[in-house]
Amino acid sequence: MNGTSIQDALRSAEELHRAGKLVEAENICRQILEQKPHQTGALSLLSILARQQGQFAAAVDLAAHAARVQPQIAELHANLAEFSRLAGMPQESIASFQRAIELKPLEPTFHNSLAIALAENRQHESAVGEYQRAIELNPDYADARNNLGGVLRELGRLDEAAEAIGSALRLQPRMAGAHINLAIVQTDQERFHDAIESYSRAIAIQPDHRQAHWSLGTLYLRLGDMQRGWPEYQWRPTIGPRFAQPIWNGEDLHGKTILIHAEQGVGDTIQFIRYVPMLAERGAQILLVCQPELTRLLAGLARVLPADQPLPPLDFHCPLLNLPMAFGTDARNIPAAIPYLKAPDELSKRWSARIGPRAAKLRVGLAWAGRLEHPDDARRSLSLEQLAPILKIPNVEFFSLQTGVASQQAAQWPIIDLTADLYDFCDTAALIEHLDLVISVDTAVAHLAGAMGKAVWVFLARIPDWRWMLERTDSPWYPTMRLMRQQRRGDWDAPIATAASELAKLAKTE
Repeated sequence: MNGTSIQDALRSAEELHRAGKLVEAENICRQILEQKPHQTGALSLLSILARQQGQFAAAVDLAAHAARVQPQIAELHANLAEFSRLAGMPQESIASFQRAIELKPLEPTFHNSLAIALAENRQHESAVGEYQRAIELNPDYADARNNLGGVLRELGRLDEAAEAIGSALRLQPRMAGAHINLAIVQTDQERFHDAIESYSRAIAIQPDHRQAHWSLGTLYLRLGDMQRGWPEYQWRPTIGPRFAQPIWNGEDLHGKTILIHAEQGVGDTIQFIRYVPMLAERGAQILLVCQPELTRLLAGLARVLPADQPLPPLDFHCPLLNLPMAFGTDARNIPAAIPYLKAPDELSKRWSARIGPRAAKLRVGLAWAGRLEHPDDARRSLSLEQLAPILKIPNVEFFSLQTGVASQQAAQWPIIDLTADLYDFCDTAALIEHLDLVISVDTAVAHLAGAMGKAVWVFLARIPDWRWMLERTDSPWYPTMRLMRQQRRGDWDAPIATAASELAKLAKTE
């Protein structure tokens, strides 16, 4: 190909790309690169095609090649930055966006994109500055205003967040995503009626908007309105795989086989596995696919199948969190026959020997952090240092129930740490069997203790996950649970002080 024919071929590839003919466009790009390996147009288009097909590493390599060939073209660095972000390379993404801005400082979309990368890397203050710069350069930039609201919410600046999102909606009233973001902020502000209206506006604009329906459902559930909450909650994106067999919605199960498949986190599985015995009472043969770390613990409730095993013939399947709606659950009939989980007797005996003789009046298990990957982990997790008032209570023997990176904090405190021997949640249950009390943040350990009928105190953020509802100090899901809530957003001192005071009374009287 000569220069003219290469440009003609590239235009043809771009037209095919716009027409959605990705394979044909890719073939032409590769033919161009065979003749001219450093042709930036072909490299750039090929990187975009790789990104569209989810091949993020390949997209990064191609975009980086293009940016090396013509390092003064800002858009090439911006492409590289975006693909690096999608490939899970945050520092590289930030650096490439910054280079694009050096080359083209007055392009508002670059500042907006850099802010997104900074926010994803939890550099929220820096992200605010970049969003504000994007808005200075383009006051009508509704996306940047909406994004700014989201990061201000992360910083707890709720009034500013609501104003930023509101300004986006004044520019683009039919921006469904902004109505959703506003509803999230309004929920944090405890303006629940306003949040319902905002979610409803998003649904009116885009009736099939999955996040709007799902989020509205969680808000109704948080408010205790299960009748309206469960149907909206069925829009959740985590609902799991689809099968040829129908989803069970309450049909007769006598002599039928039903597959229950877990979804979301381990805590969700522990909470809602309570419905499996109710299915058995209806005459069903039950198969279960769950998280591997729960296989031993749940084996007594159903036949547990490995996730990769071919399935036997089925009559129905059901995502685990569909069961509350299928059984018509509301606040008055939550099934709470406790305990519904326990460790095998032999394993419990082994753990009794592992723990040894009692050295204090009370044995208390502690879990202070959830998974870092959880979107609201910063609002629910603690450091062990924050629990110092509890750890200073005399006549108490503390045991760590914490796994993951946060477990390393136990080495600095008077805590017995046997977590290296916890193979799965069956072992955790066997350890909990020998404790008098579990104190936990909102994580799977709290659900496990509640399902076992153990006394358990749970620290909750001011606006917690939907299942804990609002204001209550008890949980209809777990009769032995006590909820210790923040009274002010972000203030853990008060609930921790309450727990320390109550624990001191228990340790003195036991």
